[in-house]
Amino acid sequence: MRNKNLFVVFVTLLVVIFTVSSSFSLVYIDINAPILKQLPLAITELVNLDGKEPDRSITQNIKTLTSDLENTGIFDILDPVAFLESPEKKGITLETIDFDDWTIVGAEGLVKGGYKIRDDNSIELEMRLFDTYQKQLIVGKRYVGGKDDVKRMMHRFANEILLKFTGERGIFGSKITYVEDIKSYKEIFVMDYDGSNNIQLTRDFSLNISPAWAPDGTKILYTSYKRGNPDLVVNDFAKGETTSISKRKGLNLGAEYSYDGKKIALTLSDGNNSNIYIIDAQDGKVIKRLTDYWGIDVSPSWSPDDTKIAFTSDRSGNPNIYVIDVDNSEAKRLSFNGKYNSSAEWSPKGDKIAFCGQDEKGLFNIYTINADGTGMERLTSGSKDNESPSWSPDGRQIAFASNRNGNYDIYVMNADGGSIRRLTFSKGNATSPSWSPKLE
Repeated sequence: MRNKNLFVVFVTLLVVIFTVSSSFSLVYIDINAPILKQLPLAITELVNLDGKEPDRSITQNIKTLTSDLENTGIFDILDPVAFLESPEKKGITLETIDFDDWTIVGAEGLVKGGYKIRDDNSIELEMRLFDTYQKQLIVGKRYVGGKDDVKRMMHRFANEILLKFTGERGIFGSKITYVEDIKSYKEIFVMDYDGSNNIQLTRDFSLNISPAWAPDGTKILYTSYKRGNPDLVVNDFAKGETTSISKRKGLNLGAEYSYDGKKIALTLSDGNNSNIYIIDAQDGKVIKRLTDYWGIDVSPSWSPDDTKIAFTSDRSGNPNIYVIDVDNSEAKRLSFNGKYNSSAEWSPKGDKIAFCGQDEKGLFNIYTINADGTGMERLTSGSKDNESPSWSPDGRQIAFASNRNGNYDIYVMNADGGSIRRLTFSKGNATSPSWSPKLE
């Protein structure tokens, strides 16, 4: 039952009973431009549309919207101290707004919102985005849900704002799963993309490692030692159950779904050898053995078109990143720096691969490299280790594990290595992040 409730938290959409959008459809921001000019955006406090005093437990959720948009690096969120709007003009409709109050302070976009508490104690939230210079409504949404849903409403409206200004929906409803040490055990946790709403997914009092999302966001794969053998299991939120999908003797490790959701790549061991296999995502039957090497091949990661897999192999003497074509099984070495490179993760855009590499000081850091092996860039630095990269579903951010502040915790940075933010504050260690697909 616990996991079934978790499924509701993850994927049930809030009811949208009203949608309004003007014909205005200009895309303001080219997010792929070499130099990105931030768009000045004003976000006002939520107002109580019933004319009563604001309920702080509801209005404080505007911070979620602000944080979402700040984290993109696309918007310059203006300081409310500079706002000139007088109290009697705090309406949320076109006719109640003096747009000159906003253009004077430099706002090109304006976000306003208000709420009502219905007879059944549900919240009816109206959110609107305006173009201050054109004096137009760009998009308006009305959401209905409980108090606990208001944060999700904010995530959803942040996605709408990003869609209108960039042509691309945001990742604000996405989740990150990871492994956390609890005493001598390792359990799987899930949190919102911003580090809030942590939920413990497993309570096996065992070792659970290497979590990975299904492409529809309804399942998580991981390797469990609950039966003694490292079995591959899948936690299905919709069914509220966990089942073994590969429990072959030896390793069933480092699994990842293909983008079409029909196949799973993983490492299976045969004696002293560990090779990459492809199995059926439904019944676990082997479709293909992808590598045939006497040493260690691990950590497969699919390309977005499902034609190639990046993986780690020690066939050159030390662990390095290789790419193999799924059809003809010809492996190409990609990494040549340092003595140890692992944990390859293919960008959802298909252009880059992130990985963990050991530098000249013996420390591990996050690197990216073009899918053809060119253009390697180092993203992290310092006197501690940074490991296990995982791309956001839009390819603009990377989650990773680092012990820069003592224990290992989960951090997020932009894809160029900037704007590093800490998400967890674990008592043990938090490792192996895996970012979900877009869920809203």
